[in-house]
Amino acid sequence: MRASSPTSKQLLWGIAFFAAVAVPILVGRAIPMDRTTVEIVQGALALIGAVLVWWIGITALDHSTTTTTTTTTTTASTGRKKNLSKSFEEGARGRNLHATSEKFLPRDSSRPLWVALVVLALLSAASFVRFGHFHHPRFLHNWDLYHYFLGARYFDELGYDDLYRCTLEADEELGGRLSDVRRVRDLRTLGYTTRSRLLRQEPPCRDGFTESRWESFKRDLRFFESIASRRLFRSMLQDKGYNGTPAWTAYVRVLTEWSGTDRGRLHAICVLDEVLLVVALLAVLWAFGPRVFLVAVVFAGLNYATRFQHLGGSLLRLDWLASLTIALCCVKKERWALAGVLVAHATMARLFPLLFVTGLLFRVVWVVITERRLEQRYVRFGAGLAAGLVALGLLGAAGERGPRAWSEFVSNIVPHASAPATKRVGLKYVILPFGGAPRPDEARGQTVNDAMRERWSRRQPLALAVAALALALMFVGSRRGLEDVELFALGVVPVFLLLSPTRYYWGMLLVPVVVWAVMRHRWQREVLVLTMVMQAVLYALGASRRLGLTSDDIGDATLSTVASWCLLSIFGYVLWSISRDELRGWWRAGKAPPKDAGAVDSGGS
Repeated sequence: MRASSPTSKQLLWGIAFFAAVAVPILVGRAIPMDRTTVEIVQGALALIGAVLVWWIGITALDHSTTTTTTTTTTTASTGRKKNLSKSFEEGARGRNLHATSEKFLPRDSSRPLWVALVVLALLSAASFVRFGHFHHPRFLHNWDLYHYFLGARYFDELGYDDLYRCTLEADEELGGRLSDVRRVRDLRTLGYTTRSRLLRQEPPCRDGFTESRWESFKRDLRFFESIASRRLFRSMLQDKGYNGTPAWTAYVRVLTEWSGTDRGRLHAICVLDEVLLVVALLAVLWAFGPRVFLVAVVFAGLNYATRFQHLGGSLLRLDWLASLTIALCCVKKERWALAGVLVAHATMARLFPLLFVTGLLFRVVWVVITERRLEQRYVRFGAGLAAGLVALGLLGAAGERGPRAWSEFVSNIVPHASAPATKRVGLKYVILPFGGAPRPDEARGQTVNDAMRERWSRRQPLALAVAALALALMFVGSRRGLEDVELFALGVVPVFLLLSPTRYYWGMLLVPVVVWAVMRHRWQREVLVLTMVMQAVLYALGASRRLGLTSDDIGDATLSTVASWCLLSIFGYVLWSISRDELRGWWRAGKAPPKDAGAVDSGGS
């Protein structure tokens, strides 16, 4: 009988690991836990993870150095010097599970660390779903589902502007449960208006529906009103509405038509995020081996940005992250065309993932300029990316709204992305700290937003200068010495510099964390530790009042500002680490005395 392949063994190992996660979930579910308790546990696990990663990094780096030194000595007599990059490539691929484990965590000296990492990963994965307590106790995220289920299913009728107007109009026919709503956001302008003024807009919403679709919309609305309190629904109508791309809408609409508001089917499609995340982590195991896989599980389970409170029980809000992570693994395994297709999906789902090609693009530009050639692997990647973008673009234009769905999306997302918001994270919110958080009060909110826009117009040149300097360092560092997976992971830096995604999109940190967890360099261990500490700090700040650490609530603006400063420090250290040798070389060359013109260079070519 043929023995199972190493990949099969890794897959079985990973499946067994995720099956074992059920144990801490069942134990945790039997223990009373509120939101504060779960976040205290997660913050503590993040600190433990930082310490554990530090010690594992020492072992991994020491072992890597020893292995490289031994290999160099052995091969010197044949004139074939094996460099660290090649050693990293062979070790990270791992020909079988046992060999990969020994490569990074030698069994003779690191068994306790290995066991500790497995236990921490199990607890972290269980904490991702709040040890089974979910949204205390329901699984469905009513706020997110209201916007993205109805927004996708009725996109042909609602577009991006009419979700709230049609909700209020349908609610009147259902008995007026929301008749006490006084203030609501006008999605056409993103400003606040009154319920009566919104209902006076012409033509009536019902005119855009067929009779059967209007009745279906009212049934779905009645369901969402039944799973949310009246007070919560009033707040939901002050959100910024539905913002899914036409491509994302197209395939999510298929899911919503299949499920309807049947609770069983609705739970089935809302668990897809967790399923896709597990698949992405199994891909990490396949491409990078068990140690990197376990570190990635720890981070994915404890990442403050994607905690269950904010995104759990939602409808495909992490599909782009799964695609980006699997694309990274395909780059590692040299499945370039598939990697390009996956990046295309992530891009057409959330736009900003396209910036993850920046590091690879810098390498392509450098090679073309200096060597006048274009490497075939990048051609395959570009072909897959282009094909995926075209296919998904056509998919998004295939609905009843046709190609104008994309122009409507652009008209919707540009003001949405540029408006000041307390939950955004990026360089902009380091240079433009909040002077006060906009509240659902039209006059105050508009005053704060106008003041922030005026402040940003004065400080934007500084932001552009910092971004240009950082991208220059990234280009210098990407020219040589970095593997393709490292270049791909660097794409997170221009996202921070040029955009300011909402805080939950910083689940994208999983991509560089996977690469840093290889710990090929000491700086990778250090930034990985800093990233874990950042999560602990955010959990502590988020629960500070409940923990008795502060007298006032730490709001979204403070959390986003702290996250922005943390990421600025982390990415700044990364850019310095990858470019410093090149910069020092240029500095020393510039300081060196000129060579004697009459001297003969006897060093050979």
